[in-house]
Amino acid sequence: MRTGFALLLGVAVVSTVVSAQQTTGTILGIVRDNSGSVVAGVKITILETSKGTAQATSTDDSGSYSAPFLNPGVYSVAAEMAAFKRQVRDGIVLQVDQKARIDFTLEVGQVTETVNVTAAAPLVRSDSAELGEVVTERAIRELPLNGRNFAQLVYLVPGVTAGQVGENLSGASTFNPRAGSNFNALGHHGNSNGWLVDGIDNNRIHVQHGDRSAID
Repeated sequence: MRTGFALLLGVAVVSTVVSAQQTTGTILGIVRDNSGSVVAGVKITILETSKGTAQATSTDDSGSYSAPFLNPGVYSVAAEMAAFKRQVRDGIVLQVDQKARIDFTLEVGQVTETVNVTAAAPLVRSDSAELGEVVTERAIRELPLNGRNFAQLVYLVPGVTAGQVGENLSGASTFNPRAGSNFNALGHHGNSNGWLVDGIDNNRIHVQHGDRSAID
């Protein structure tokens, strides 16, 4: 992980079925020319700048490329092809379970010419319906947490609010081994929260109040 420890918060923030969370990330994108046409066969080099390790891939017939299973860190991505200037995007911060979209628009020229591109990450994420946030080591280490309950860090994520006071999930009952984990993500009920540890399901399902089921 990028700073030694990170907490991935993707609990109950999707409206579709949630797949197992990953500890790696993906860099992907599309390469086009100045006319807007996609360019196939472009060599894509992905360099993890802190370690100096690199891997290469290329765009397919649709001009797309994808490099999955990358460790969180800071990356540089280069695109090069004959008859086009080489383009480089530096300072790409890849987080846990993130899909970082890095698109290129190549300019006609010599491949020996290099163009460094600086652009902000897109505000709209179109690659996945999943919403999530990474809490870094600094926040975990320095923020005041009552009882050092890591679950309280979920409130750093936009759209997460406290659940109903006195409910089982708030620690008012012996049913809940995670006192203080009662929160609502994007309007979902606290009983919809799911917990994963290294991608493994860590939920206990029990029945209460007749046939009503809950997950804690």
